[in-house]
Amino acid sequence: MKSEDLDHAVLDGRLPILPQERVFATARSFTTTCITFGAAIWVFLVGSLLPSVGNVKLGIVGYTSGLIIGFVPCVLASGVPSFRFGIDTVDASKSVFGVRGAFLPMIGILCTSLAWSTIIMAMVAQGVTKLVYGDGSGEGAMLTVAVALVVVVLCWLLVRKGLTFIQQVNNVAGPALIALATLSLALLLWRFGWDSLWTNKEPEAGVYTTDPLKSLAYALEFGIATSLAWWPYLGGMFRAVKHRRHVMTPSMIGLTLVGGAYCSSVAALAASAFSTSDPLAWITLLGGPVLGTGIVILILFANIAIMGMLIYFAGVSVQQLRPLAHIPWSVLLAILLVPVALAAFSTSWVLTQVATVTVYVGMQFVSITAIGITDYYLLRGQHIDAEHLFARLPGGRYWFWGGINWVAVLVVALGSATYIWIYNPVTLETADVFRYLGASIPVMLGCAVLYYLLMRLIARAGVGSYPFARDRKTVSGITEVGL
Repeated sequence: MKSEDLDHAVLDGRLPILPQERVFATARSFTTTCITFGAAIWVFLVGSLLPSVGNVKLGIVGYTSGLIIGFVPCVLASGVPSFRFGIDTVDASKSVFGVRGAFLPMIGILCTSLAWSTIIMAMVAQGVTKLVYGDGSGEGAMLTVAVALVVVVLCWLLVRKGLTFIQQVNNVAGPALIALATLSLALLLWRFGWDSLWTNKEPEAGVYTTDPLKSLAYALEFGIATSLAWWPYLGGMFRAVKHRRHVMTPSMIGLTLVGGAYCSSVAALAASAFSTSDPLAWITLLGGPVLGTGIVILILFANIAIMGMLIYFAGVSVQQLRPLAHIPWSVLLAILLVPVALAAFSTSWVLTQVATVTVYVGMQFVSITAIGITDYYLLRGQHIDAEHLFARLPGGRYWFWGGINWVAVLVVALGSATYIWIYNPVTLETADVFRYLGASIPVMLGCAVLYYLLMRLIARAGVGSYPFARDRKTVSGITEVGL
């Protein structure tokens, strides 16, 4: 096999990445990629929605706290195992769900990647149309579709180059997004002053609640949901990190504090000051017709790199399916981008679903994160037999029951149902406990306890190869797995 072919098979495929093959060799390279990912356009969209919780101060404080609270378990569940063994998130999840049951998180990764990619595409297309025509009707509607399809093509051209090229683009895009956010904050302070921004009152008619404690709970839940939505991607990113010292700090700074909290806080202050949740609108109003337009254009097109990363991770994950594993990388990417291209004809509807997507995306990974931590740290003592993650034999260590850990599937289903009972992201209806803890925290704790007790009671010797079951079985003839 040629060297370049091997690089493609490793970085853009499912083979474990060895330390010498990992592209994030410095703290700077990983930090800039995390910042780019963290400062995605949906962060500006979610940040612009924070005043809707009822109080911009509580919105910023709650959202930032939620980002930090949600990020730590996400790193422990997804990032650490992938970094240690150089494997993709879906392959790592096979020790929890089974070699066939990992189909469940794979579908979650695929849906999440396509949803956020579609939002980025819609935002770029709508933004360009507003800059040219001021609205999306008539000729503007045609331009929106055309720009959206161009964005899809640009994304395909970017991702087909592979992770190394995406990382090079992120080295420029990450600092640029933070510089633009800082410029926006400077303009806000110059125009309104800090006291006015921080004490601005939201009109009661347009907020979720007037209860301060519940406002904080809403913002906290948005933050946790945003961080947990990183579960599909932290594994894909961490497997390419070369040194352990670069695992936590760059990701916490880039994804959570700078890319996430800082950019969303700027967006929240601006949205409150201009009474609009449309980031393109307040950026234009803030910077004026010339500077504002320039900022909008740079932010929009910098997000194409983020869209590329989302599609890259989706492309790696779907190679779990045997028919897709043998398709050329460029063709596979084109197939994945078909749903995004179809959404180019409904960009206005797409942008009305941002808040719902944010919470539902995070919701599906609340239970997965909880049982991932419980399984890897409490039940397995941080040990995974990496070669058995690629075994499709009934005698494999992660075969469980017919290749599926039905206990994990049950806990995820119960956790999701409980989450919706506590907080319905569509109707905004909440149970009493939401006011004090939100939804993610009680669901995560409950899933962790339930999964631990059930696995200790049900897992017999040989099932899942847990140390407490004293399994001594070995497997020979390891072959690649297909779900």
